[in-house]
Amino acid sequence: MAEILPSEDKDLALESIVNDLLIRSLDKDIGSIKQSKLKLKGSYIKLLEDLHDIAIKEASQIKKMMMKKGIKILSQTVINSDFVSYQYIVRGYTSEFRFLKPALKKHVENRLELYLNKL
Repeated sequence: MAEILPSEDKDLALESIVNDLLIRSLDKDIGSIKQSKLKLKGSYIKLLEDLHDIAIKEASQIKKMMMKKGIKILSQTVINSDFVSYQYIVRGYTSEFRFLKPALKKHVENRLELYLNKL
């Protein structure tokens, strides 16, 4: 059977999910560092905030492309302690991604490294 959804659309939905998780992770890390007793926390916070700004700009661009192509992330479902599922829709066709949590974390880490190289 032929694949209904183009891989570019799936990739865009995946980018959106990964970028959103990265933004949430950076928010949490910034909050943790602000409350820590690190002596150089100002420098760490600045670095994380710069990464956060890059991720926010990228999220805006991804969202615009998704709107143009009729792509929307519908829901996230935790299947069990090891798996998570994201349901998305592309021009009326519904599909889902199923991730092993460590694999999803690796996607987020790769995205973070990409942004670190932009600094």
